[in-house]
Amino acid sequence: MITLNKLAYQIMRIPSGGDRLKDSQINKAYVILHCRQELNALIKPFLFDNMKMGVRSTLPMFIGNYDLTVKEESDPPKRIYLDVPEVYIHIPPYNMGLYSVHPVGRPFDVVIPRHNPQVSQKLEAGELQGQAGYYVEGLKLYFDQAKGENITKIMTLKIIIGAPDTIGIDDALPIYPEQQGILQDMVLAKLSQMGPQDKIVDEIDQKIDG
Repeated sequence: MITLNKLAYQIMRIPSGGDRLKDSQINKAYVILHCRQELNALIKPFLFDNMKMGVRSTLPMFIGNYDLTVKEESDPPKRIYLDVPEVYIHIPPYNMGLYSVHPVGRPFDVVIPRHNPQVSQKLEAGELQGQAGYYVEGLKLYFDQAKGENITKIMTLKIIIGAPDTIGIDDALPIYPEQQGILQDMVLAKLSQMGPQDKIVDEIDQKIDG
């Protein structure tokens, strides 16, 4: 099982040529941060390669699940919505990074994505023939129906993301084995562009800690 902690440890060993981490100029917290960032950058071309081969399904390893409470705006028109907890990967052409929305425990009763009402109004398919739909503005997902059978108090939101904040440094990292080496190279390349860390940061930390 690979974790962010193990992955960072492996990356930090490479420049030193062994286990001499005490002499490393690389801060592990920065390595973990870059691992999260580069993994998300790695997923997108991986998905597009699948599409070129005719594979239309999303990589299940990178689906993040969130059970979220449906909220209502305080001011008119008092739309009901979900707060999307994290920025998901943008996958055109149909916003595939926002994988699905459905009532908790009912994964096949998905709410249908649609264009913003300003775009779809007065179109023949604009109202989805009475079925529940949603559209997205920023990090808010708005439903076009009130709470009921298809829009319940708590909804499950699934998004495509490589290393969400909910994954701790010692949790299993959702990454395919063939991607580990690629991710290490990407992080090392990014770190090699940074100047060596001097003692200023450590001295500031010591002053803050007292």
